[in-house]
Amino acid sequence: MEKGITRLVSLGKRLTGVDVAYFAKGGFWMGMLQAWIMLTGTLLSILFARMLPKVEFGQYQLIVSVFATMSIAALPGLNSAIMQEVVKGHDKSVLRAISYRIKTSLIGSLGLLCVAGFFWYTRKDVLFSSVFLLASLVFPFTTMISALASFFNAKQKFSSSFWYQSIDRTILFGCLIGALFLRIPVVWIGGTYIVATAASNILLYFIFRYKNPVKGGEGEVIRKGKQLTLVLWGVKLLMHADRLLLGYILGMTKLAVYTISLLIPDAMDTMLNTLNSVAFAKLSKTDKKTLWGKIGRPWLVIVGFAGVAIVYQLLPWLVPLVFGQQYLDSVRPAQVYVLIIPALFLFRLCCSWLLAQGRNKRYALYLNGYHAAAIIALVATALLTRSVTAVIASRVITMYAFAFFTIFRLRVT
Repeated sequence: MEKGITRLVSLGKRLTGVDVAYFAKGGFWMGMLQAWIMLTGTLLSILFARMLPKVEFGQYQLIVSVFATMSIAALPGLNSAIMQEVVKGHDKSVLRAISYRIKTSLIGSLGLLCVAGFFWYTRKDVLFSSVFLLASLVFPFTTMISALASFFNAKQKFSSSFWYQSIDRTILFGCLIGALFLRIPVVWIGGTYIVATAASNILLYFIFRYKNPVKGGEGEVIRKGKQLTLVLWGVKLLMHADRLLLGYILGMTKLAVYTISLLIPDAMDTMLNTLNSVAFAKLSKTDKKTLWGKIGRPWLVIVGFAGVAIVYQLLPWLVPLVFGQQYLDSVRPAQVYVLIIPALFLFRLCCSWLLAQGRNKRYALYLNGYHAAAIIALVATALLTRSVTAVIASRVITMYAFAFFTIFRLRVT
């Protein structure tokens, strides 16, 4: 049996040119994690779509998007900086990054306090202002799990990364399910999301400190984290700006349609993006010529486009089956959005290689450029057409343009 598995792994490596054993080991745990995230996320989306009116689902998405947008204050670049330092043996960088992140997150708390004031003074909305006031109090304690995951991924301890992130996800999932079935106001379901996120982060941080006595230096994690955040602030800000802007321009009902349209294609993207996390240590030792040899293999192109074609054909059946007949208007936008997957995968792989090589400025330039162009195209399309399908089409076109541009630039420079 063992010899058969060894031969199968060797055959896979010869056929694909990929270290199959490494990716099977790391990919198993990260694949399990993403499968659990997709399962819980899909179940939550189904329940939200079937139990809440579109307007309320849109309101929930607005709360989550505002909260996520404030994560820029937590210096998200620290996650990548932790990985860069830990692979060099600077394990204490994770603790230094977390303590520094808690301090800088107070800026995010101030931002959420301003949002609470906005809803109070402009709309006299007690519920929304109360939720964002609560969010401002717990925000500094909601971003620790991503730092821990970066530490484990850099150490190639993928099983530990799986357990920590899956426990975090399970706590959040259980709390949201309970809130949904208690039929509390949708605004306080958003509050449940915020409190559950903080509680799970605090719990897992103390477990990490107890079970993982880290050694080694801190390296330059803060300097690199600041640098990466400074050049990537646009990415983190714009990643969630689409929902904020669409909610304002098109209204909460179309925001709900937009959100459902992205769910199934985003699940595919999440699974593919798992490979980037697993591959980080390998990419740091891969030269440009080898990289092009890997991603240009015909089998990868054929499998990728075949998967997209199958999902494209299944979406008219999947969307109403999963989310209900009220979301039939999400089918066409979802079909358009699934076409983004091949370009998005190649673009992210190139960016991950740049990050693993320590070429942070170029990495940030491409990511910032794409997200800035995407949000400009999105807003312009929304204002001109008022169509969710057209908005998503603008994102797809922008992604393909940047994917080809990035590949061209990396090949000639």
